[in-house]
Amino acid sequence: MATTPNNTDDRELKFTRVLKFPRELVFSAWTDPKHLINWWGPRGFHNTFKESTIKPGGKWTFTMHGPDGTDFPNQIIYKEIIKNEFISFDYGSGEPNDPQQFFVTVNFSDQGKNTEITMKMVFASKAIRDEMMSANGANEGNKQTFDKLEEELLKITSNVFSVQREFSAPLELVWKAFTHADQLKQWWGPKGSTVIHSKMDLRPDGIFHYALQGPDGSEMWAKFTYRDIVPNKKLVYVSSFSDKNGTTQPSPFPIPFPLEVLNTASFLEKNGKTTVIISGFPINATEEQLKTFDSLHESMNGGFNGTFDQLEEFLSNK
Repeated sequence: MATTPNNTDDRELKFTRVLKFPRELVFSAWTDPKHLINWWGPRGFHNTFKESTIKPGGKWTFTMHGPDGTDFPNQIIYKEIIKNEFISFDYGSGEPNDPQQFFVTVNFSDQGKNTEITMKMVFASKAIRDEMMSANGANEGNKQTFDKLEEELLKITSNVFSVQREFSAPLELVWKAFTHADQLKQWWGPKGSTVIHSKMDLRPDGIFHYALQGPDGSEMWAKFTYRDIVPNKKLVYVSSFSDKNGTTQPSPFPIPFPLEVLNTASFLEKNGKTTVIISGFPINATEEQLKTFDSLHESMNGGFNGTFDQLEEFLSNK
């Protein structure tokens, strides 16, 4: 097994995570560009790939786009790859004489049915390591990146529910309809229901807390907890039922529905029209809850189509 050079403790960052997925699948998520593009980088960041040759001596060149629109050039040069076991690479901006370039090793090991990942980052000096930890928040960035990896693995292995609709409205209008509480409450929810309470804090870890009143006068409280927001491109949020105080609650229906569903709403514009794709899958769910979620795809599709009908009507009046 390849290792980093000795005596690097004072200039290292080390990060370990155990994931409840087989090693082959975890390794694939690290080496398949169609998965990498979905999870690499902290929350709020997204990537544009220029080159992705994932083999010893190959390059992965990409631009990471920050939440504020700042672009960060990135280049990885792979040194060693042992399938399902080990990856090592140099990581930098690709710019000449980049002072913050560092060396990375990633080890994959079995922990029963789970996989332990150990990632070690070795910097040129302790000062650079310390700067990455303080100014750049490397530890928190790594945690968020591994959280997104776990979400991608869940998506790969789950029976994902997905629905989409093309709207005859520009992207900006559709995005605002999803991200402004005063607009969202005018169309969100099943046909025949009315949003009687809505409060939105649109930021990672922020919450959209709302209540629906049905035709019979009954009330149902629920919330979105936002995880990732890429303006005019993507919303990632956990949906769940709640009480009036915003505390997560089990489903009010007499079925074993998952407590939490991780959703991604993607927005694509073409020729003045906007396509919205919403996909979701349960997290932290029991086997019984997963089966229930899968069995409800048809009825959820009907519910979302009714909601999208209301959005279509709302947008036509803008």
